[in-house]
Amino acid sequence: MNPTASDHRRVTMSDVALAAHVHKSTVSLALRNQPKLCAATRERIRRIAEELGYRPDPMLDLFNLHRRTLEPPRPLGEIAFVSDLAGPAAFARSERHEAIFASAREEAKRLNYTLEVFFLGPTQLSPTRLFQVLQARGIAGILLGALSPATRSLPIDWSQFCVVGIESLQVEPRVDNISTDYCQAARLALRHVREAGGRNVGFVVPHDLGPEIEGQLRAGYLVENCTLGPVRSAPFFHLDDGREQDSEKLRQWIMAEKLDSAVGCGVDFSRLTAGIPLGVAQARIDCGRAGSGDRGVPALHHDLGRRAIELLIMRLQMNLRGLPSNPATTLLPVEWQEPAG
Repeated sequence: MNPTASDHRRVTMSDVALAAHVHKSTVSLALRNQPKLCAATRERIRRIAEELGYRPDPMLDLFNLHRRTLEPPRPLGEIAFVSDLAGPAAFARSERHEAIFASAREEAKRLNYTLEVFFLGPTQLSPTRLFQVLQARGIAGILLGALSPATRSLPIDWSQFCVVGIESLQVEPRVDNISTDYCQAARLALRHVREAGGRNVGFVVPHDLGPEIEGQLRAGYLVENCTLGPVRSAPFFHLDDGREQDSEKLRQWIMAEKLDSAVGCGVDFSRLTAGIPLGVAQARIDCGRAGSGDRGVPALHHDLGRRAIELLIMRLQMNLRGLPSNPATTLLPVEWQEPAG
């Protein structure tokens, strides 16, 4: 016979579990309204507990509170930081991705989650294998944190996961992203270079920057050009790998375009322009953290990692799995900095 409120002893979680034909841990989750259980199961167990007259034991609650103050809290969950770089060594060589990951890991730890890198690629995990590994480990949160423009699609059953991208604007199907406002960055850089006396300004970008981000830079270039003076087609030079032959190609391009100034985005091109008569003004976008002494728009590595983790954990806590019906990109505002002195 099931225990009732008329019994002389206190109704326990075990009694509720017996009546509901579930494990005691499931009762605990239901009574704490944990989203790990479906709403129907939570409501059924809570209704049975009420019918049986279950009441929490105040002494047990006090003991558990005391125990939690003595023991370090257990992580609430694990998050996957997905990269398509060629393994840990390549990841460690990328100052940008290392900085974003460090910031994301710090914020995840503050919110009581752990963060681990998973590598995609021909010699790493395939999307199918990644899906299997994450499911087996019970990982529901995915941060697309270090994907190159070459990764255009990820055939994964997204209905099982909460996902946020960090400047992964090229990935299909589309997900919510956190990104630097590159359009505003280009406008700021062009404005300050023009104020310093530059008139014909070119942009130097890495060849693998990606059309989505380059499109934002071009938009900022054109808008600011319309604001400040006569419009001309936006010249962009694509840097291959920074070797000496790039310097010669860059020199020829600057001379052919009759440029007197240049802006670099995501590249330290100053050493490549030695001996090239730019002379008026140079600036960088994504030039290192604020206060580094570079002239230009500081990189937002710390903010990108932190904001992406905040958004992803909010989705995890609300159990918002699957792809958004209207994917959005949150653009982080940028600032201009002049070197000290």
